[in-house]
Amino acid sequence: MSDPADYDKIIVGHTAGIISSQSAVQVTFAKAIESYQPGAELPADVFTFVPSISGTATVEDSYSISFKPNKPLKQGIKYAVSLNLVRLMEVPKELKKIQFRI
Repeated sequence: MSDPADYDKIIVGHTAGIISSQSAVQVTFAKAIESYQPGAELPADVFTFVPSISGTATVEDSYSISFKPNKPLKQGIKYAVSLNLVRLMEVPKELKKIQFRI
């Protein structure tokens, strides 16, 4: 497992902690996402949630992506989020996924 500080050169911020049931999950990167244009829908396997959430992941701008759930998130539930970085950009093998909680 990688040291969380190793991701600081890749990700500058992400949704975390307690959020509104209507909120999107957002991730902001240190460098531009060159493989997708702003507004593009991302592959379904970019984000994985436990428990599972259905929704749509999109590129918001050159540095940010978001996942918008189809239905409001359940109140009081902690979700584990896994972001498949290799689907977005070149990263070292040991940093291909990052996990965080909302």
